[in-house]
Amino acid sequence: MNFMSAAPARRLRSGAGLALTLAALAGLSACQAPQAPVADLDCSALRGQPSLSVLLYFGRDRDGEEAPKPGGTTPIPEAEWRLFLQDTVTPRFPQGFTVIDSSGQWRNPQTQIVTRQRSAVVNIVAPNTPDTLRKLDEIADAYKREFHQISVGESLAPVCAAF
Repeated sequence: MNFMSAAPARRLRSGAGLALTLAALAGLSACQAPQAPVADLDCSALRGQPSLSVLLYFGRDRDGEEAPKPGGTTPIPEAEWRLFLQDTVTPRFPQGFTVIDSSGQWRNPQTQIVTRQRSAVVNIVAPNTPDTLRKLDEIADAYKREFHQISVGESLAPVCAAF
């Protein structure tokens, strides 16, 4: 399932975060966009600004052709991952983001095979604008292309943020 399509209406957008992302990866349809825009949040008591909290889920193993054998996987070298963050994520979100090293599992919707692998969760807090959504699409598309991935998981939630 491709959560990062060019059509923003097909994005997974929910405050339930990881749980809904995993449910979506299990084959459920993506949720609809929130009914109330983030701008309607009252953040005055927190001294924050209405924002969007984004979690991007990246598998850290290459699949398929780049793997040591057909159907196998091979880890993406740390240097290549850091270069991807530097060249692809940082220019789009220069104000900052957080990378959390993790491990996870994912079921390939075509083969139904469950794969366990190193992964990374990138948390970005940014304005809820079409430009932010476009940048997220660009990041996911670049990762899938460069590292032969089928998908990049994504969850979005409205938040009040102050830095």
